[in-house]
Amino acid sequence: MVWWHVFLSFGVAGAFYVLWLALQRLWLSPIAHFPGPKLAALTMWYEFYYGSFLEGQYTFRIAEMHRKYGPIVRISPYELHIDDAEYYETLYSRDAPRDKSLHLTGMFGAPASAFGTVDHRRHRIRRQPMNPFFSQQRIRQLEPMLRDMVDKLCDGLRAWKDRHTPLHMYHPFNAFTTDVVVEYTMGHSSHYLDDSDFSPQRSKTMQAIVNAGIQFRQFRWFISLFELLPR
Repeated sequence: MVWWHVFLSFGVAGAFYVLWLALQRLWLSPIAHFPGPKLAALTMWYEFYYGSFLEGQYTFRIAEMHRKYGPIVRISPYELHIDDAEYYETLYSRDAPRDKSLHLTGMFGAPASAFGTVDHRRHRIRRQPMNPFFSQQRIRQLEPMLRDMVDKLCDGLRAWKDRHTPLHMYHPFNAFTTDVVVEYTMGHSSHYLDDSDFSPQRSKTMQAIVNAGIQFRQFRWFISLFELLPR
């Protein structure tokens, strides 16, 4: 009988919590007046469904929202999405820096990395050593290497044509991107474009990592469990 009262108490408390959460997100939130699906405003599970079960389709769902609701839509309990090019300079203004979202940065469990840093000022410090890699001068120096990589990609696609079988374009584009990034950052090539099949297993591994990141966005406590595993 005692356990029944305990379970009943937890059930009532849980029901009140859900009701309060719905009240806060749907009516009391500072962004409650923006249009969008009520389910998206109520819970992150809406985004998770499109991102995980439908394999990354939330971007296209957001586009549908804009066609229905207009240039500004609420896509989660905490986020707005703006489809207006003129707002770009306002959103990414240097005069109005913004911290990043923990929901996004926490997906890979690397809070000390530049990507995982939430605080704007700390992120700026951590990103500073990488700034020279993205200067116009350094990008121009990449042109010969990029041309070689593009030639390799085109040669591989021409060779594949003779097989008369379908090719999933994710694999060659993934191989191209990886070879370029590794060559630029590490000083040597990963040679994925040299593989006549464009290294599909490597592409699948990268996709699995991305899919895991989507899961971790919803279940960040998974990361803590993995960190407890023996190394």
